[in-house]
Amino acid sequence: MYVSITGSKHNQDVYIKPSYRKENGKTSSYIYKKLGKLNDLLEQFSGNREK
Repeated sequence: MYVSITGSKHNQDVYIKPSYRKENGKTSSYIYKKLGKLNDLLEQFSGNREK
């Protein structure tokens, strides 16, 4: 699993995504859970992006 941040500079979404290997050997991923907007999450953690 990994955290993915997508979107434009001022409108970014944060997702948790697990990756897996398909039958043909290629890797893929899917959205497990949307955590919310990056700006909203930064407010909860005092602007510390590492948390």
